[in-house]
Amino acid sequence: MKKGKEWMKWMKWKNRLDEMQEQKLLKLEHNGFWIAYFGLAVMLFVQILVYEPEEYHYLLGEWLLFMCLSIYMVGGCIRNGIWDRRLSPTPKVNLIGSLIGGVICGVIQFAISYRSYQKFIGSMAAGIFVFFFVSVLCYAVMSFFVAIYKKRVEKLENVEEESEDDTK
Repeated sequence: MKKGKEWMKWMKWKNRLDEMQEQKLLKLEHNGFWIAYFGLAVMLFVQILVYEPEEYHYLLGEWLLFMCLSIYMVGGCIRNGIWDRRLSPTPKVNLIGSLIGGVICGVIQFAISYRSYQKFIGSMAAGIFVFFFVSVLCYAVMSFFVAIYKKRVEKLENVEEESEDDTK
């Protein structure tokens, strides 16, 4: 029992930052996370274009890290009732986001197909097919998450209203 209490003592280090330093550190961590996240995404895209399909297993570590970061952010934001600082959860925003994802995936598929087969028309067809498929899939997934987000926000607002009623 004593060892557990000693461990807890080490976990409760005193925060030595004032509020301004805490805000600056949060901003640095925020920027660092997004630099790492988008840097990892760009690295994955470049490696997909550079490696041959039989070498894609080299990407497994980066892909797993990218997926873990993505799942963590989506789950954490929805659980806390946060969508985005600037964007609202609307069908128009979902459409634009899914079209951007579709374009990126379509261009990558075009480049991979063209590199492998040297057929422009076939590569364009593959890129367009992936563009439409990814756009539709992204729109459906984003719409699903918007519905979950709205239910979560409603639940969080009801909990806050109930706690305010209890204090009166």
